[in-house]
Amino acid sequence: MDFNPIKSGFEQGKVFLVLVDYNNFRKIANRVTQKMLETEKEGIYFTADRGYKEVLEDLEYIGADAEDLYFIDVVSKRRNCGEKSEKVELIQNPTAFNDINLAFSKFYEISDSDEFVIIDSFTCYLLYGSLKPIGNFIKEMSEKASKRNATFIILAMKTQLDEEVISKLESIADKTVDYSEVEEK
Repeated sequence: MDFNPIKSGFEQGKVFLVLVDYNNFRKIANRVTQKMLETEKEGIYFTADRGYKEVLEDLEYIGADAEDLYFIDVVSKRRNCGEKSEKVELIQNPTAFNDINLAFSKFYEISDSDEFVIIDSFTCYLLYGSLKPIGNFIKEMSEKASKRNATFIILAMKTQLDEEVISKLESIADKTVDYSEVEEK
């Protein structure tokens, strides 16, 4: 699988929409994260799909070094698993945009200006609210990242979204990478 479009865009601070299939979502999300970590940049991983501990376990399993990864997790606190730490912010309510924004700001302050941000997954995030406020919030976060020359990656399950949602996401992104029909081995 060719992850070069994402890796090469890192230096430019672009916004990527990465479309995947439901069946290969986690494998591709993990590989994309691994490839970004291999650039030796710090990253912020916003997870609405699974708890940060699960993400760390998956990354460790594939041999990724997640030492430079910060987490904004809107899953673990609701499930009563996981603890807040220097590198982990647990957010109670996925639509608490102010709390999430504060967590991003905190991590931006302590990380390099050309880091990367991964949104995992936009599709799951929509389970907590409607397209307009969540889409606007993601757009605002991507603009902040771009001002910092950070790469912003929005992971979304193409097979679970309608054309209107995909079109809205594509309007935010500088580039769309479609892995929805790719089998990850």
